[in-house]
Amino acid sequence: TKCRMIIQMMLQLEGAPKYSGNIKEVGLYELHGTSLELEGRLKYTEYLSQVIDEIEPTDIPGFVRSAETLATFLPPLYVGITIQQSLQARYQQHKRDHMNRKPGTFGGRLAESGFQWNDLVFSCAPQSLLRLKDKSLKALETYIHYLSRPKLGRS
Repeated sequence: TKCRMIIQMMLQLEGAPKYSGNIKEVGLYELHGTSLELEGRLKYTEYLSQVIDEIEPTDIPGFVRSAETLATFLPPLYVGITIQQSLQARYQQHKRDHMNRKPGTFGGRLAESGFQWNDLVFSCAPQSLLRLKDKSLKALETYIHYLSRPKLGRS
């Protein structure tokens, strides 16, 4: 089903980060001791897929509607702040980038990940009362990125 396919794509995004690091011996011989280099990717179990498989087919529309209402509580795929552009213009730009699979853009990353534009749940938090300068808005966007870690946001 479409629901299972979207969950699989989300799990692939979760497993995408690559990690590397070193472990070094500490103590008397740390200057000429041994060290271990590690590198790898996260691997998830099939647990969530198995749980989804147990949903009754007649319950899938209700399941999807309930999941959509919870979207604001989950880590986002993308976070952005419009500065010199209307919200509608920015939305249309992302949609065009998705249709054209434009590299280096949210729309392009979304398309490359296998998501359809209609798979998205779009939400916004209007901040019209703030009147922050551009530099402060960019700092706010960076802060939000840091806290929410959007899977298809800028790197």
